[in-house]
Amino acid sequence: MSDRGGVALSVYGLSKRFGDRIAFQDVSFEIGHGEVFGFLGPNGAGKTTMVRTLGTLLSPTSGSATVAGVPLLPENGVEIRRGSRSCRSRRACICA
Repeated sequence: MSDRGGVALSVYGLSKRFGDRIAFQDVSFEIGHGEVFGFLGPNGAGKTTMVRTLGTLLSPTSGSATVAGVPLLPENGVEIRRGSRSCRSRRACICA
């Protein structure tokens, strides 16, 4: 975590499936405030699907996450999307 402290994004056991197809499975990580983080991987590895899930455009199949302290739940979608567009507010910044 960064010197500023606190966790900006926490992901625990997050998975997304489309029928029998697994986009990503059992992903866990934490990003501290002020840290730079990137998703690297080959085409079709689930990077875009993960970002869309964290941005509340898709619902996860299983697992949990918090974005700037807000639980990744459908009812929190508007709050997460509003907060993620303003990196100046010291919240998590998710850009797809």
